[in-house]
Amino acid sequence: MRSPWLRRPQPVALVLALLLVGCSTIDLKYPRATSTASPSSASTPMGTLSAKIAAEHPGESGFYILNSGVEAFAARIALIESARQTIDLQYYIIHGDDSGKMIIERLLAAADRGVRVRILVDDIYTVKADAKIAVLAVHPQVEIRLFNPWKYRGGGFSYAFNFLSDSKRLNHRMHNKLFVVDNAALIMGGRNLGDEYFGLNADFTFADLDVLGIGPVAAEASEHFDRYWNSEWAVPIAARRDLRPTQSDLDALRAQLAADRVALRDSRFGENAANTEFIREIKEHRIQLYYAPATVLADAPDKVVSNRKKDRAEFLMAQIRRTVPRAEKELLLCSPYFVPGKEGVHYLESMSTNGVDIRILTNAQEAGDVSVVHSGYAPYRVDLLRAGIHLYELKRVSDPSREKFASQKFGSANASLHTKCLISDRRHVFIGSLNLDPRSMERNTETGVIIESAEIGQKLGTLFERGIAPDASYRVVLEDGPNGSSSDLEWISTEGGQERRFKTEPGTTWFQRFKIKIMSLLPIESQI
Repeated sequence: MRSPWLRRPQPVALVLALLLVGCSTIDLKYPRATSTASPSSASTPMGTLSAKIAAEHPGESGFYILNSGVEAFAARIALIESARQTIDLQYYIIHGDDSGKMIIERLLAAADRGVRVRILVDDIYTVKADAKIAVLAVHPQVEIRLFNPWKYRGGGFSYAFNFLSDSKRLNHRMHNKLFVVDNAALIMGGRNLGDEYFGLNADFTFADLDVLGIGPVAAEASEHFDRYWNSEWAVPIAARRDLRPTQSDLDALRAQLAADRVALRDSRFGENAANTEFIREIKEHRIQLYYAPATVLADAPDKVVSNRKKDRAEFLMAQIRRTVPRAEKELLLCSPYFVPGKEGVHYLESMSTNGVDIRILTNAQEAGDVSVVHSGYAPYRVDLLRAGIHLYELKRVSDPSREKFASQKFGSANASLHTKCLISDRRHVFIGSLNLDPRSMERNTETGVIIESAEIGQKLGTLFERGIAPDASYRVVLEDGPNGSSSDLEWISTEGGQERRFKTEPGTTWFQRFKIKIMSLLPIESQI
């Protein structure tokens, strides 16, 4: 017998309509103009440097590794200051905190001098910020689009109704991170824009990794940005037709942002940002770049409606496998959210059987910022270890006095890994936004850059080794070794110069471990 709710559709529709009365909407079919990246010009500072690299290193781009949060922030501000024609930003998250506000203030300053600014942000966390976003777009040189937006813009019920009525589309998000200036320079990697990514949050820091690239790699990235910007899933903020901000609104925002910028500039963090090694090298005209060929890869924007089984061959992970030669000696993987699945375990096991030394760094349960992810990772540890694969889990509290892959010079000592990196034979490197989990590989859109460079491979390999050092991470082992019969795990660490072994997940309570155990039994792995 059919449900009485289904036999009486009119009252149901009436109830839903009443609940949505007064809820603002965004017009998903709002008309939009097509725009593309401007050609790189030698008349811009980054264009001049790009042209010099092209002449001296044909077919290559110049790269600078940004492993320090404060340096990654300083590099973004420096690129904005250098811009003369265009700035394109594509991010999953842009926070309105201290670092986010300073970046926005500098973007407005760039727009004032005639730079076209395009900002594309995923709509997962922007629903309640429409009014502030719309104010920025009052500037004639600033364009803002929301990717894969929620139609109903209120909170509470409207948010739930959005998802229930259109979950197939909304369950896919744009996780890309990209920053391009004058079509000549870029920053790519794992960082969103916010205090916790730059070492400015007093309580919590993401240990992350970006790379700055100058040269043809930027033009490649711009092509991918344009595909997203001009896709049907990128909707202008003007599609919120009920919002009509004025120039006076923008002027008031400017005044507040200017005051916030001065406060941050004069803070300890601001002083550190102005005196990073990267900034000193720029001021002294001695910036040290690694020159190498590179390829920018990205998912297609319509992955948000893709058939996971039919279209997997074009997803980013498949592109990486086709582009990066299979490791022969060593494979280093760094992923904050690591859920390999049976297919991933089999793939890694086959490599290990063929003599490849595989080491993986992810978050310990105590360090992860999304506990459900640990429930997807934990069940695979025994199989990975029995395959001869080495597992390391970043501690939540690491020594902030040492500069290493897993800590920051400034900000909190409470670190959670956020780096997404692959190093094959210390020669082929992937840096990007892709986590090694089902959500990144099959649902969200992602991007990254593959660099072929022994120098960069060696540098990142050294940083990786610092990250897995026993004072920074736990080494996870089987209690009686990979060839034993036991499935019991041990976590090995060094504290105060002394080795310590833990029989349970370090830094957790029995109830936290119990929750992970229960979640690991639920059929939710494809959503993690």
